[in-house]
Amino acid sequence: MSSPRFRWWRAALWVVALSGVAVLAVRALVGDVYYVDSRSMAPTLHGAARGGEYVFVRFDRESPLERFDLVVVQRPGDDRPLVKRVVALGGETVQLAGGDLLLDGRILPPDAPRAPWIELFDSRRDAFEQHFSTARFPAPWSQSSAGQLVDVQGARAAEAEYKRGALDEFREPSGERGGGRRHVSDLALELELRTEGVWRALRLRLSEEGDRFDLVLEPAAQLGRVRARIERRVVARLSFEVLVERELDFDLAAPHRLSFSNIDNRLRFDLDDERGALAFDYAENTPMSGQESGFQHQLPRAAFGGENLRAQITRVRLFRDLSWADLGRFAVNGPLVLAPEELFLLGDNSSESLDSREWGPARQSWRVGKPLAVVWPPSRWRWLEARAP
Repeated sequence: MSSPRFRWWRAALWVVALSGVAVLAVRALVGDVYYVDSRSMAPTLHGAARGGEYVFVRFDRESPLERFDLVVVQRPGDDRPLVKRVVALGGETVQLAGGDLLLDGRILPPDAPRAPWIELFDSRRDAFEQHFSTARFPAPWSQSSAGQLVDVQGARAAEAEYKRGALDEFREPSGERGGGRRHVSDLALELELRTEGVWRALRLRLSEEGDRFDLVLEPAAQLGRVRARIERRVVARLSFEVLVERELDFDLAAPHRLSFSNIDNRLRFDLDDERGALAFDYAENTPMSGQESGFQHQLPRAAFGGENLRAQITRVRLFRDLSWADLGRFAVNGPLVLAPEELFLLGDNSSESLDSREWGPARQSWRVGKPLAVVWPPSRWRWLEARAP
């Protein structure tokens, strides 16, 4: 009769053996863990410059791919697989121009799925005064433990301007900024706030090339409603027009999250979880005048403020869309038609990515699988989202 100690060790060995078999079965049939040693997909994945990350990849060569899916491919002759993002599918015509993705000669339509925005600024993590200037209206602004307090009376106005250029930068795991080589076009400004007392106007502003776009909110005649409109100013021509206007049923005396975005020539106001509370599509931007200035866009790129306004602003965030650098040989100097079994793959950190722009379209047969989650180091564990929620 065996002793209790012997039985315990025998059970433990069985557990270890079965666990090993299970791991081998998963690696052979389900998926495996791969080490990311490149910065080409930052900030979706962080490479070796900051310690690298290990990603669990589910084996999948057959499931249909959608635009902006993350995919792992093994190119013939390469000794390691690559993680990239699918931006164009078989049969499509793809081109990269001005940081935008063109499919069949057009930018993505408003209702098309998109990759998640990339954060440039968050007042809960970044020093507000290092990124925004209130120099033109210094008196009404004050800092509290909850955030920024703006308090102006009568006809006085207040405005905070983003004083940095909007570049293709991103946040490293340490919180520091990485990238930042090229100017980007498409931005989104988000505020969390509530007003106190009577107010006249609240403005969120974005600029692109020679245009300035304002989201203007004003109290409506009916209590508890707000009149919202989007304005366009062409600075060089001194022209002004109201693009769209409507009344909305909400009260700014209660806390709300307001987002104003300009993505692929669609201006959109999101109220809390309601997307497109107000939206307008425009054909193209006005080119900058006086190119000797060296700037591609009007400055500042983002601003917010108001008139006769007292508001507690608890959070300010600024985002950018993915922007594709015009580097490489394929789909950069002209359109590229993909064969039925081809994919066009790009890295999110476009300025530092070696991808289909340089080595051409990928074949469906190169697919290894789909990256699902970062599993190491533990402090960076997260699911990988291919598209914006």
